[in-house]
Amino acid sequence: MKMFKNVSLVIGLCLILVVAALAQEPLSIQIYATDGVRTDTLTLGLDASATGLIDAALGEKEQPPVKPTMDTRFVSRVGYDTIGTGLMINYHKLVRPTQTDQWRIGFQSDENGHEMQFTWPSGLGASGGVWLITELNGTILCDMSTTTTYTHHTFDIFQQAVLIVRGDGKGYFTATSESLAYAVDQKGKIGKLNKKAPVTSEGTFYFKNEITIPAPKLYVEFSQAVVLTAFSPFDVATTDPEPKKRKKYTFTFSNPANTVAIGETVTVSGIGDKGKTLYAKKYAFGKLDTLPYPKKGGVWMKPAFYAGINAYTRLPMPNWVNVLSDMFAVKYPGSATGIIVGMTDTAGYYGTKAPYKGMFKYMFHKKYGDVLKMLYKKDFGVDAPGTAVCLNDFNGKGYVKGVGAIGPDKRKPNKLLAELLALKVNLEVSDAGFMGNANKGFGRLLYAQQITDPAWANAIPIDSIIRIADHYISCDSADRKPIGIPLATGQQLLGIVSKINSAFSGKFDTTSWWSAFVLKPAKYLYQTNVVYRPTWAELEPSSGFGNYVYEANPVKFKLDQNYPNPFNPSTIISFELDQDAIISLKIFNMLGQEVATLANNEEFNAGTNDIEFNASNLASGVYYYQLIVNDGQFQQVKKMMLLK
Repeated sequence: MKMFKNVSLVIGLCLILVVAALAQEPLSIQIYATDGVRTDTLTLGLDASATGLIDAALGEKEQPPVKPTMDTRFVSRVGYDTIGTGLMINYHKLVRPTQTDQWRIGFQSDENGHEMQFTWPSGLGASGGVWLITELNGTILCDMSTTTTYTHHTFDIFQQAVLIVRGDGKGYFTATSESLAYAVDQKGKIGKLNKKAPVTSEGTFYFKNEITIPAPKLYVEFSQAVVLTAFSPFDVATTDPEPKKRKKYTFTFSNPANTVAIGETVTVSGIGDKGKTLYAKKYAFGKLDTLPYPKKGGVWMKPAFYAGINAYTRLPMPNWVNVLSDMFAVKYPGSATGIIVGMTDTAGYYGTKAPYKGMFKYMFHKKYGDVLKMLYKKDFGVDAPGTAVCLNDFNGKGYVKGVGAIGPDKRKPNKLLAELLALKVNLEVSDAGFMGNANKGFGRLLYAQQITDPAWANAIPIDSIIRIADHYISCDSADRKPIGIPLATGQQLLGIVSKINSAFSGKFDTTSWWSAFVLKPAKYLYQTNVVYRPTWAELEPSSGFGNYVYEANPVKFKLDQNYPNPFNPSTIISFELDQDAIISLKIFNMLGQEVATLANNEEFNAGTNDIEFNASNLASGVYYYQLIVNDGQFQQVKKMMLLK
């Protein structure tokens, strides 16, 4: 018997995925596998009747044949199924459409087998999310929603395995309080943003051999010191060992017999050390025994493309301070309060008599520097880990009103305060479009209860958790909490908020900065078990003014965008109710001041309701309209523009 053990030949594992009603759940996919000699069939899917065990009614059966017969079948994946080995059908229990699922497929070739392939029809992503083939360690081998063929990189008569991963491909990038506090510029200074000015440049250049003989050598002089990234057909490049003097390069072949033919073009790519356009000043092809070798009478050649092909300058990588600066410019231009930590809708709620005397309710951060001031103090650092207290006093001195940012050196240690501020920054960064328009609605993600969490922390939107934490920060006692706000401890909230902030943390990177600031997702929803979205529907941005609502059940109400928008002087505001409800609809200016009340605790019927707003007495500008349902059961804010 011929054995193939760890042979470094390319195996193809062929999966033809026949998808039944991909856009709906449950789903079922057939898989055909072959090693080039024999074929096999598997079926995977989601079904509400699945249990995670072997379900005879779903046809999960058939034990594996005796090796080394070619075989593919499902094997258990801890945390996803407990089916063991030998199954040809593997249905996972359907809990929600966007759930993350992994099917581990074990396979081996027979002694005469060759390549095994994965192939499938296009459109696999029609059900939403991502479909991936990965190694067992998570390394992505193939995006099944964008291609139809994958060839595995090894084959063996002993069992190998890959994963098919299906989940939500929406991605985010989040900051913790530490990553905000310790953000540094390119010079290593904490709390400083990087200037949006070019620091390096790139270029690709083409040099044509126009001398009368094949050339074994090329000499090039650039406009600035360059680090080469690619060059061809030469395979050796020499220059000055001093980095700042690497303007002059000599290109040769490691094999002296090789040359660049007459009329052949040499391609050179590199990165310059200055923020000015990189270009090749001059060049010359030559013989091995001459350097340089000008074309005619010692005259240097200038490249046909003087500034290079695709030559451009490069900006430095921005940091979290840049994000804060740009986000405040978009969300809070000229704001009197900016991002608030704590409750502001309880004005007059706390009196001046005991036990509420001397209590300040919230802390506001009207510019990005206030966020940095609250989080970090030089020679002091940041808030101590594990600390969580409400704002009942300020180092023994109380306040009745809200206060501006206070550094960690001048107040009680309060990590919850810092992490809650970071969470609000993450929400605002998402809703402002800094994570990309497709990744808005961070606050509407649902939190998945973890082992150490209290019972109430299950399937709650992030913005509702913010609401709960705001009540705690403002020292709301049990007898004063609004209906629906659970009694949460500071330590519980610190654990939950910290886990959310860390769920999408990672290496800072962007997809663009010059024209539009878009952060590159550090992680995707299928890679975390901390938060999720319940359906494939796009997420709505969260409510404004720092007023976040606890919702024990999914949202059943909706506020639509006004029409027309912009408008002059009238517009229609529509909202949808799943049931009869008590409604308040108010208009605010950019300072958060109420300028009109369209409905004040009035009963409206289920269905779509329209209210006309006439702004003939208002000046042109941006306004906000806020819908409040059943005294806070649901709130939503949208922006509109009046143009006269």
